[in-house]
Amino acid sequence: MKDIKNQASIPFWVFILSGFIIIVIVPGLLASIMNIGMFNFAPGGTDGWLSYWGGYLGGIVGLIAVVLTTQFLISNQNKQHTQMIENQNKQHLEQIEEQRVAIKRAAELNDIKERNRISLTYLLKKNEEALEVIIEIQDLFRTYFGLIIRFAEYHDKGFRVKVEFRKLGGSGKSEDMERLEYLERNYEEVSIFINQKLDENSDTRLQIIKLLGVLVAKSIHFKKFDILKEKIDIEGTLIEMYEKIESVRQSNDKIIESHEVVMEELNNIVREKSTLLNGKMDAILEEYGGEAERLLEGIKNGEST
Repeated sequence: MKDIKNQASIPFWVFILSGFIIIVIVPGLLASIMNIGMFNFAPGGTDGWLSYWGGYLGGIVGLIAVVLTTQFLISNQNKQHTQMIENQNKQHLEQIEEQRVAIKRAAELNDIKERNRISLTYLLKKNEEALEVIIEIQDLFRTYFGLIIRFAEYHDKGFRVKVEFRKLGGSGKSEDMERLEYLERNYEEVSIFINQKLDENSDTRLQIIKLLGVLVAKSIHFKKFDILKEKIDIEGTLIEMYEKIESVRQSNDKIIESHEVVMEELNNIVREKSTLLNGKMDAILEEYGGEAERLLEGIKNGEST
């Protein structure tokens, strides 16, 4: 393209000057020359020479016209060719720029997708860790309430041993002495079992509270789940259960009817609180399970967090 632009061409003013010289100056010069003496010896008349010079000059003018036309056509073709090349180069540069922008955009999208995938994978891992803690807490709840039920059974058995022991204690009969010794040993065993179940129950309660703290820490990435509130409610329920068990353990009921009322209250509160706490953990488990499915779908589709 640069060679075409720099190609030499005859300036237009040269043709104008040449035409002026040929049409105006040359005829005047010829007219003057015809009056020179040497033409008097040339064969032919003035009319002949004028015809000769007219034809000669006409040929020159025709040649100039051909040259002008050719020059115009070449120049016009050069301009069209130059414009075509410039348009092609412009389109080529635009295509290159579009490709560059598309490649850059694709790279940015891939980078964004990769960052989103890493973020979602991290959240999925934290979600799975939270689910493991939730399931472990649920298992501890079953152990916790199972220990309370065992405590209630041993406590009831101990109470009935004491009642029978009191009845037989004042009889003074020899046959009752063996029974009293048996009851005394039985009560000691029952007392050991009661204390054992209470200790296990306290350990389980502390494990639940500890795991609730772990769950709150792992739930920091999931602001929509108010685990801290649930933790406070559950801990309050566990404290209430502890106080109820202590009140039962320290009760000195001497009347069977009163004892049965206390045991019925304990059984009722165990059923109520067991349903309440298990329901809370089931709801939390369902929330985190749904979040895990959403995160997996996001990773699959390349969605953002």
